Amino acid sequence: MFNFTAKVVPDLLSEVLNRQGWHDDDVDFYLMHQENRFMLDFLRNKIGIKSEKMLMNIERFGNTSSASIPLLLSEFGDLFILKQRKNFYYVVLVLDFHEEHLL
Repeated sequence: MFNFTAKVVPDLLSEVLNRQGWHDDDVDFYLMHQENRFMLDFLRNKIGIKSEKMLMNIERFGNTSSASIPLLLSEFGDLFILKQRKNFYYVVLVLDFHEEHLL
């Protein structure tokens, strides 16, 4: 899974943003499946996402599978309310190596 994520996901994220005509500045928060901290940090650094835009709760909850993004939304809900713009980029990687994106 790590090799797939390291090689494929950064290009997929860029491609989806480009198709929408968005740039990193247009995205307020990135919400990604919370598989493990190492992978999230690796992706954040490789793509160049600012740490405050990559929301994480892996240390608090661990890998919660399909509940990871709803838990992020619940935990950081106040932050979303305070933000004027609310452009989120949800990324879910599924075990069969296909991905879901929602802007």
